[in-house]
Amino acid sequence: MKLRSPDSHSNYMPSEELLPNPHKGFTSFQRFSSDGKNLNWSPERGWQMEHLTEEPWVPTPSTDGYYPKTRIAYFRIPWFRLEPRDGEYDLAIIDRLLERAEATGEKLMLRLIPHAARPELDLPPWFKRLHNLADREIGDKCSPITEAYFRRFGEVVARVCKMIDENHNITSMDMSIVSAWGEGSQMDMLPSDMWKPLVRTYMESLKNTPLSAQFNSPELVHYASTYRPIGFRADCLGNMNAHMFNHYPHLFPEMKDSWLGGPIQFETCWVVGHWLNMGWDIDYIIEQSLKWHITSLNAKSVAIPEVWRGKMEEWEKKMGYRFSVRRLDYPHAASSGDTLSLCLWIENRGVAPIYHKYDFVLRLKGDGVSLDYPQNVDIRKWLPGDNIFNLEIHLPEDLKKGSYRLEAGIVGENENILFATSSERSDGFSVISGEIKIG
Repeated sequence: MKLRSPDSHSNYMPSEELLPNPHKGFTSFQRFSSDGKNLNWSPERGWQMEHLTEEPWVPTPSTDGYYPKTRIAYFRIPWFRLEPRDGEYDLAIIDRLLERAEATGEKLMLRLIPHAARPELDLPPWFKRLHNLADREIGDKCSPITEAYFRRFGEVVARVCKMIDENHNITSMDMSIVSAWGEGSQMDMLPSDMWKPLVRTYMESLKNTPLSAQFNSPELVHYASTYRPIGFRADCLGNMNAHMFNHYPHLFPEMKDSWLGGPIQFETCWVVGHWLNMGWDIDYIIEQSLKWHITSLNAKSVAIPEVWRGKMEEWEKKMGYRFSVRRLDYPHAASSGDTLSLCLWIENRGVAPIYHKYDFVLRLKGDGVSLDYPQNVDIRKWLPGDNIFNLEIHLPEDLKKGSYRLEAGIVGENENILFATSSERSDGFSVISGEIKIG
């Protein structure tokens, strides 16, 4: 058995395709992408989009206007929907969302919210009665700072997290601790011994699912990261009056390495059309988000101005990961039974890694022959920039003579991640070599 060393190579340029790859890009909001867009948004009525629509998910969808076709469906599910009566759980909505995601090919991002600042989205009625909270004011954004709140909300969190962990239809859990919509506005007034047990519940119930936490508590992000790395999630991207020049630059440096261990997820302040109406600098907003290693953006399923469509598509390409095969060194000839030595250069042209485990597979194809070689390669380590590594494949002793080529694929359960590479592609695999003569 001989090790055939590289004596030939193939170079490839990146492609500029807008690829439908999972776990990155724009998200839909409280609906799946195919359900259409939110209607009639205004600054005064924006809160209505927070409602979880009943099945079928969107009763009044709109097909007007442009919104990216997403691969992430972002849902916020209120506590009262999951525990309608004291100690009685109804998690059927989670099952239905998982089934729908399987059918559409979208990935679910979930946040379990304790309540929102609307009477119809408040804490569970039974919990309010039990703790004399029935007369909360309309618009109350505060959660009760009590042991009972953290314990009972934590019980729901644990049940849902254990239910979804390792499900391939889940892209991440958006960690909610306290305050309306789980946005954490009360974090700076909470004793750490109150919120840390709830953080531990998330970390111990989700062993593998990527997690993000609200950016307004670096202490929480750092504490959770003692269990395993997590990312962060930031509301109000685009707000040039506050967040872009004040909140983000002051807090993000405290979590500057979070992107290495978990996704950085943003949500628009208002909607993208409002940015245009306000005269905000879209190029600056995009540039800053990429500097902060954005993986996904919730633009709330509201139509985006057509004049910015090209900018949105270029932005989408750069969010998260974007893998391109750039060069393969390989032997131009070999014999059956040989082991081929290869050197592969893959460029991540995005701004973040992928946070999900997929198989990296080399495929040898010839006339009537197709052989797959799964590689011991962790694609989660392909950071932005160049990634070069050596590989080997062993040719069967009975491999018939002929001309072959090598292909590469990133393979998951029922899907492939596509390379942004200017080469032929079939069945989700990209050609990465010229002719290899097997004699």
